[in-house]
Amino acid sequence: MRRPVSRPASPARRPLAERSGDPAASLTAREREILELIDEGLLNKEIAQRLRIEVPTVKNHVHNILEKLGVHSRHEAAALLRTRRSPVLSPVETMGK
Repeated sequence: MRRPVSRPASPARRPLAERSGDPAASLTAREREILELIDEGLLNKEIAQRLRIEVPTVKNHVHNILEKLGVHSRHEAAALLRTRRSPVLSPVETMGK
């Protein structure tokens, strides 16, 4: 019996965040809005109240965000958002500091 060969995922099957360099490129406007609220530390219930939507809808959006970003938790998604937001300083820019 032959075992299946493990191959890396084709570029088209990897999360868009991994392919494009922009973690939020594949997110809808609503998903980006919810990700911002997650980063603020809001819980699903609080997000639902703020956006005037149902908690199951928030859960669905969070699930989609995690899947699209290729992460496993809300904390990882928020960290990825913060990484994207903060520009990386080049060594030349940091030398004078």
